[in-house]
Amino acid sequence: MDSPDVCVVLNGASGRVCVVHGAQRSWSILRLKEEVQKVKSIPCDEQILIDGFRELKDEELVEGLWEVTLVRRSAQEAAWLRLAQEDWSALLKEPEAWQYRSVVLAAVRSSGWALQHAAALRADAEVVRAAVEQNGLALQFADAALARDPDLVLAAAARSGRAFAFAAEELRKSRNFALKAVARNGHVLKYVDEAMRDEELVEAAVVSTESSALAEVLGKKEALRHRIKHVLQDRGVLGAEGPMLAPPPSE
Repeated sequence: MDSPDVCVVLNGASGRVCVVHGAQRSWSILRLKEEVQKVKSIPCDEQILIDGFRELKDEELVEGLWEVTLVRRSAQEAAWLRLAQEDWSALLKEPEAWQYRSVVLAAVRSSGWALQHAAALRADAEVVRAAVEQNGLALQFADAALARDPDLVLAAAARSGRAFAFAAEELRKSRNFALKAVARNGHVLKYVDEAMRDEELVEAAVVSTESSALAEVLGKKEALRHRIKHVLQDRGVLGAEGPMLAPPPSE
């Protein structure tokens, strides 16, 4: 069943741009942009819709909106946005594009590696988070202040164990933080200081790497001791996020 109709008023810098009648609360913002394109011939990728001081994302819903601000981006910026989504590396030939936050955000969502080319935005928390959520190793390109952000580092480590090596020193030396990171991704263990690799950290790494299949094994102390020795010796598991551990020894 369709949600009740709403009218959405779109205002620009010089006054009202248009009114979209018959909008549905269940519409996405992208759907609303498509209606604006029909009425005003403004391409969707040139539209920026703002509610208060916040830019609305395409996947959000219209819901209770009744008045928004429409800002039009240039055709050039819109073209760069398309490139960022389709082939971000093509932007390397467009140095001016990297000055646009919207373009950089789209690029790092396509590939976290794009962050290395966005020097002006490496301290932007939203941009860096988008980059590390796509590729944890993008943390190495983040501003030093963000490398001290526990939540952001955990997000990076969840994507790549090696990202832990690019965390701020105070986080890497914190056993409690290391335990949280290892619980997110067992492959973090290789990058934890050997002095902190105690039984609890290794157990967390094994559970994280092999999921709940080892729950019963980890409850048996003798099997756990064998398992810890095996994990610490298996550099493939502690390093590359590839092969799983061999089956636990039989008792």
